[in-house]
Amino acid sequence: MNKLRVPVVVVVIAAVGGAFYFFYLKRLTDAAISNDSTSLISAGTIPAKSFRPAPSIKNKNIIKSTNDTIRSVDNAWEVFQSRFGPGLEPQFLKNGALASIHSKLAMAVDDKTDTAAKNGVPGFSTLDISKIETRAAQIIESIKPLLMVENDWLLEKVSTKSGPVSAQVFFRQSRNGVPLAPYGNISINLGKNGELISVYSDYLPFVRVNPSGERLTTEQAGVKALTALPDLKPATPEGGSLVLWASKPDMGRTVDAKYAYEFYVAGRQVVVDASDGSVLHVRDRRQF
Repeated sequence: MNKLRVPVVVVVIAAVGGAFYFFYLKRLTDAAISNDSTSLISAGTIPAKSFRPAPSIKNKNIIKSTNDTIRSVDNAWEVFQSRFGPGLEPQFLKNGALASIHSKLAMAVDDKTDTAAKNGVPGFSTLDISKIETRAAQIIESIKPLLMVENDWLLEKVSTKSGPVSAQVFFRQSRNGVPLAPYGNISINLGKNGELISVYSDYLPFVRVNPSGERLTTEQAGVKALTALPDLKPATPEGGSLVLWASKPDMGRTVDAKYAYEFYVAGRQVVVDASDGSVLHVRDRRQF
């Protein structure tokens, strides 16, 4: 009887040890996959229709919703490319939102080829502001599904630059007239025929705005801004525009944003919380 107990004990110990070893290897593999996808995001982007990690969520309905969103973005890209020409290469963030578009044909097109004209607009001129902004408006409207723009957010035109061979139009994410900062910027680069050369975006699709409650006046916030730079006194804060200051994005998760005032004090950017006067951000913006 005692002779039988020894093998049984050995088998049980081996089984427990094997299970523990399997669990340990799985943890290492999961960590490696997580680190690999994180490195792709930190590098900027994940190419379109390439590796998108499955969501680590047990709720099957949420997983289905996420996969449906990815398919929707892929379909939107096909529609966008069919409208604005071949040779466009997108890159998407881990959360599925568009990060950039580059034209693979832009550098290959010369004055003797017709490709740029076919992807452009007849009669377009990079010196005509009206035509530049009309073309950019068409692109920004078509790009909204790729950026995952929500109904309560707008893409407002900030500025337009024209030149002899190219033009740029800049947009900014805003809500109820208040711009998001320091993210939410979109730039569109057009060629001499109105063809799309590139798009760059750090639009945030998942933003939760914290209620402002009691809000400081611009003057009160300006005094708080000066406290962040005591060595520059006496100084006068400039600006004081209201912004929605967003926390650092964590891809795939909701980003919090709060009302704040943006000042410039002797070339330094100072952002002050509109509700409690705390300094959220200080950066030297001087150019030498």
